[in-house]
Amino acid sequence: MKRTIHCIVLMVALILSGPALVSAQEDVGQDTQKKAAPNIMIPEPLFTFDDVVDGTKVVHDFRVYNRGQGELAISKVQTG
Repeated sequence: MKRTIHCIVLMVALILSGPALVSAQEDVGQDTQKKAAPNIMIPEPLFTFDDVVDGTKVVHDFRVYNRGQGELAISKVQTG
């Protein structure tokens, strides 16, 4: 049986940016000077594989960039 597989990284983007945004906000609260915040960018947030046979391993690399000035911490990543 063949299936079309869709990979959506919107959830990943939210997971990745969430901790970074919280971290940046905590830094601002602790210091009187405003620190630069991270800014996540994923140029290709959706990728659709061609039809594949069930059980076939498929791989796609997503590029993730930090366009901000603060450190972008990536944690708690889960596959879907």
